[in-house]
Amino acid sequence: TGVRHSMRGLAGDWSGGGADEVSLTAMVLLGLRADGSIDCMWLKTYPHNTNWAADAKRAIQLATAGGASMIVHDFGGAGVGRESTIVQCGYPSNQIIPVTYVFASAAKALMNYNPPDKVHVRHSYSLDKPRSLTFTCDLIKAGMLRFPQWATSEAQVSNFLALSEETMQTPRGSDVRLIQKVAGRPEDVAHAVIIGVCAIYYRAQNVLGVPWPN
Repeated sequence: TGVRHSMRGLAGDWSGGGADEVSLTAMVLLGLRADGSIDCMWLKTYPHNTNWAADAKRAIQLATAGGASMIVHDFGGAGVGRESTIVQCGYPSNQIIPVTYVFASAAKALMNYNPPDKVHVRHSYSLDKPRSLTFTCDLIKAGMLRFPQWATSEAQVSNFLALSEETMQTPRGSDVRLIQKVAGRPEDVAHAVIIGVCAIYYRAQNVLGVPWPN
């Protein structure tokens, strides 16, 4: 697009095959505007692939073509191997944002940096799963996260309808929020958007000094 963005990122959710065989690899291109809103310029899905080198080369090509300054990806499951393959294909490791979903206390930040340690050679980021879904949906409702025209993106954007938040009470009486998935419906695009949006705001805050939206 001709819109100027202060930051762009390619976000990907890798297919693991999926127990219900509807899981796909999803890639989305996101751009941060000067007013703090985010454009989702396109959303793409690809069949499950065990050829990590092919997936890595595709991700690099999409990031380069889209002017993205980083690749954000799902670090869970096979994410470690996928990231290693992307680096082996020549992409700078400091431009990769590996994200793992967690269920964090409300007292903690939505997204947190995990430095390398004796067990984990690579850094990573933890993202609160229920809160990140609510945060992203609130952005959509507020017009702060825009998608391509519905006619061209209905199948991908409707991924959000496969996710729902439920609150359960623990034996001690405290509430725990859970994310439930509707069986038989893909959710990969929604997760790619969620981790990408949160990573862009996290990096914008730390690199550009742009605060998280309220």
